Amino acid sequence: MKSAPVDLANTLEENTLRQLEEMAASAGIHPSAFRQRLARDLHDVADARRAVNNLQRFLGVSFTTSMLNDFQSHPILQQVALQLFSQSQFLSDILVRDPELFRWLTATGELTRSKSVTEARSEARAAMAPFERIEKRLDALKRFHRRELLRIGAKEILGEVNVAQSAFELSCHADAIVQCVLELGLQRLREISFENELAIIGLGKLGGEELNFSSDIDLMFVYEREFDLEVPAGRMRTAHQLYNKLAEFVVRALTERTGEGYFYRVDMRLRPEGAAGSLALSRQAYRQYYETRGELWERQMLIKARVIAGNTEVGQRWLEDIMPFVYPKTTFGNPTSEIRRMKEKIEAKVGAVENIKLGGGGIRDIEFIAQALQLVFGGTNPAVRAGGTLKALEELQSVRALDEHEVRVLSESYLFLRSVEHRLQLLHGLQTHSLPEDDAERTLLARRLGFKTKEAFQASLDHHRREVKRLFESILGEAGPTTESLRARKAPLRGFHLLDTTKFEKHLRVLDERISSLREDDIRESFFHSLKKYRAPEFCVENLVLLAESGSKRTLEEAFRSRDFVDLLVLISSRSRNLTNLLAREPLLLEALVGQTERVLHPGLDWKFFKENDLWRYKSYNELKIVVRFLIGKSTLREFFQELTALAEEVLMVAFHRACELHSFPPNELCVVGFGKFGGGEITVGSDLDIVVLYNRRKNSDRSSKAERIIKEVLRLCQQLEGVVYDIDLRLRPEGASAPVAVDINYYKEYLKDRASLWERQSLTKARIIIGHRDLAEEFEKIRNEFVFERPLAKGWVQGILRMRRRMETERSKSTKGKIDLKIQKGGMVDVEFLVQAFQMKYGNSRKLAGQRNLFDAMRELRALKYLPATKARILWKSYEFLRQLETAVRLNGVGSSSTISETDALTDVLAGWMKFKSGKLMTKELKRIMMQNRTIFLSLMRQLV
Repeated sequence: MKSAPVDLANTLEENTLRQLEEMAASAGIHPSAFRQRLARDLHDVADARRAVNNLQRFLGVSFTTSMLNDFQSHPILQQVALQLFSQSQFLSDILVRDPELFRWLTATGELTRSKSVTEARSEARAAMAPFERIEKRLDALKRFHRRELLRIGAKEILGEVNVAQSAFELSCHADAIVQCVLELGLQRLREISFENELAIIGLGKLGGEELNFSSDIDLMFVYEREFDLEVPAGRMRTAHQLYNKLAEFVVRALTERTGEGYFYRVDMRLRPEGAAGSLALSRQAYRQYYETRGELWERQMLIKARVIAGNTEVGQRWLEDIMPFVYPKTTFGNPTSEIRRMKEKIEAKVGAVENIKLGGGGIRDIEFIAQALQLVFGGTNPAVRAGGTLKALEELQSVRALDEHEVRVLSESYLFLRSVEHRLQLLHGLQTHSLPEDDAERTLLARRLGFKTKEAFQASLDHHRREVKRLFESILGEAGPTTESLRARKAPLRGFHLLDTTKFEKHLRVLDERISSLREDDIRESFFHSLKKYRAPEFCVENLVLLAESGSKRTLEEAFRSRDFVDLLVLISSRSRNLTNLLAREPLLLEALVGQTERVLHPGLDWKFFKENDLWRYKSYNELKIVVRFLIGKSTLREFFQELTALAEEVLMVAFHRACELHSFPPNELCVVGFGKFGGGEITVGSDLDIVVLYNRRKNSDRSSKAERIIKEVLRLCQQLEGVVYDIDLRLRPEGASAPVAVDINYYKEYLKDRASLWERQSLTKARIIIGHRDLAEEFEKIRNEFVFERPLAKGWVQGILRMRRRMETERSKSTKGKIDLKIQKGGMVDVEFLVQAFQMKYGNSRKLAGQRNLFDAMRELRALKYLPATKARILWKSYEFLRQLETAVRLNGVGSSSTISETDALTDVLAGWMKFKSGKLMTKELKRIMMQNRTIFLSLMRQLV
């Protein structure tokens, strides 16, 4: 029986569907046939909207007619693509960055291959072979790394392997990457005469060959013996200095970001003395440490130790050295009670439900059961010393430490929970173990795991966790209150209006544990003072937990020792989830904010070294600067918009110049015109860039095709693997989406003269040259002024604007049910914008007025010329500022260019705190009043223009 088709009209954005149908038509495929097959294939994916959005991005950056024809000729290809695009944004971004990988993945048998560590190392070395410089070799290795993550992830999503097989391949791949990076480090030291005696040990999931898609890798470095170098090299005179230098290179190369991304987060805290210890130690130093100071948790940690790279013989001898410490033949006391207490501490910190790894009945329970029993039985039964959890459970059954039923329950639950973990991490490539709290997101997770409903998924999850918890308590002793539980610190909750006190206190406990300075009374008092001041306590602490768990603990500790930094971090975390996510994702940004605050708060663009290779980071880092300056009151709303616009202009300039250089095109023969808020110098966070690109065909007939290639390259540069730099909208060109993306200026002039519509005339009131040769720019200005301000307005033009305004309201009202659209709804920003543009068109023969692209400047000029009544102009000015500020707040906490708020959403209360209202209810009440007032003024003033 065939799958029922998805209702595309109700599922997808109309623009997305239209673009795909246009691509299909270009490939000779009838749009209705394309639509029919797409609708049928989407029935079987978990998230149809994500699937199609990623399909459109993928085809948009790599469009060739052959790809869509392949999809039609071989339906399985489209089904594979949609499954990947639906299940994983992380893998989708890889394919968008490197579209050719899709053919490699589907046409070369890669989806059915399993690679050993030997094969992985061979392919990794081959990827680096064409390059000589170490930096180029590392970038080539990162491209190989990205490709392999795609291959392994696609195999799991498509059901070619189970989660255990994926974890094994991910571990083999990591082994290969670490080995190749070590070889590059040795290459850097080739002028020193020595034979490598360094081995790299994998711990944790890597050591157990159970790596997941966003694991840290836990490493230790061991070398054979101490010796002096025959010839000192700089400051290096001993084996200890030499191998620590080599270890530093490996860690830095694995973690350092370049334009090609990074390999892994590396955790070195499990080595002797933790963060204070040397990166590399000799075998003797390790033996001495474990014999004299080793603790139970270190015995437990070393169960999974495995040689992954370097000198294998040295590594194996080291493993033999530590076995008597890990598995003593005689033990004084049972380790299970201490392991149970460790687990209780973990659960007290993370809570019992949301975290499938650390919460009760989660993955860690199963691992702790296996490891506790291995420590008990491993001294006299070497067979149970397996590193991997599933293998350990099997071996524990063989010595009757567990029975068949217990092993089956624990193994099945382990595979189920690891599958959930993989699906969570494959979505965005982030290290997360927490279930989504949003019902819609949990439904999508359930579907990605093959469940029809979230209730069915929840029932299965609850069953597994209940069984695991029961066995944990049965095997490791009855769980009771522990004397070593975390110190309970009751927050002074008076004065807070909380929706969920329990959750708020849970997040505070996490912060208390992670940030020791927060336990100091004066810092704590300052922290709660700021929480009250910014009126979003629950939202703030949830965001701070995200920061605290991101690997920035040391920086946060430093920040929380200063009242000013406490206040700044609380402000950021109270105002923007997006900024908090960026700081969590980019620890260097948080370090800069704490360590170089003056630089971050100084006006002007910074981090210019990113411009050449990483436009996403250049834009993101500078956007953070601009937003933080705005949040703390260093810039006004208008200055904020101007700074964001200047950043967008700079990024666009870099992208166009780079594209022109690639295609040997003189950049001064192009003219880029900004429209809308970009033209007006008023963009906010998440704004699209509306542009039209002009050239002069008469000077060179070959300019058309080259200009198109340049624009496509610019679009590619603005869609990076790390994320979208800017969404560039070219639909305001003549003939819209069906026309060439670059326009001959003479054709543009004829088009405006003969066929342009009223709305195009209106849009040109904000048109401004962004990049352009002086002659082209002057010619465009002349054309604009003639068309917009000098040509007589047609009869009924005011009614035409009002009809267009009503149509916008009607079309958008279907998709904003239960929400308030700050932009489109009656009385929204568009009312003010349309009104000002109409007055400009009517009275624009004034040179001063014609030159005002910015809405605020145009309003001021209209008021000065007495076209706008002073009182109404003042009301509109204030209401527009209010709407734009609220829009900015929405975008700093959402995705893309949304300008809607919900009257009942918890985020509305957060926005209310920003806008200085006591509650979301009071804010929405005032918002409705403002919008109603705007509509009244809009209609009354528009009638005056007739």
